[in-house]
Amino acid sequence: MDKGRIKNAVLVLLLTVTIFSVYRYLAELKQKYELSVDLAKAKEAGLALEKEKQNLLVAIDKEKAVSAGLSQKIFVLKNNFRAAKVRLNKLFTDYQRAQSELDDLDAKFSLLKAEKVELEKQNKLITEENSGLKEKLGSVAELKKAMHQLRKQAQKVTVQIRKKFDQNRVIEGNNGFLMKNGLPTYPAKVKIEVVPAPEGAK
Repeated sequence: MDKGRIKNAVLVLLLTVTIFSVYRYLAELKQKYELSVDLAKAKEAGLALEKEKQNLLVAIDKEKAVSAGLSQKIFVLKNNFRAAKVRLNKLFTDYQRAQSELDDLDAKFSLLKAEKVELEKQNKLITEENSGLKEKLGSVAELKKAMHQLRKQAQKVTVQIRKKFDQNRVIEGNNGFLMKNGLPTYPAKVKIEVVPAPEGAK
């Protein structure tokens, strides 16, 4: 009876140990599976991180290339800015020179304008003087014309007097004597009057 109990107790103990061992094995197996799953996930995550790292390195290289290009562009822009600044300073200097020349031209233009006004006044005076001289010259021309007419009349009168004198000398005769029988053989003095021609005479 006691042996049967001991045998049963041993069997129960062995069964308990077996069950415990199986449970523990299953638990460790489950843990090992979970660890393998976690390890696979970790490997996948590591691969993903590595890929991301590579992508980041590529992106960094691209950014470096872009940064180098931007640095080159900035360098070129700085040089262009310096050249533009030099050109701008030259343009400003040229503008100041042109403005100064424009001020000089404006002053000269004002002076020329004043001279023009003065010349117009002088021209007006000269024109008035020319008109007066023309009038005077017209009067002189009329005077010359009148004198010419007077000369013609004087010549006519002289010719008439000479003709009359010749006629008297032929009729009376003096035989070469200035005095004959106490009387002068030369005809009496003749008074000549010259009358100006009227203004309308041509």
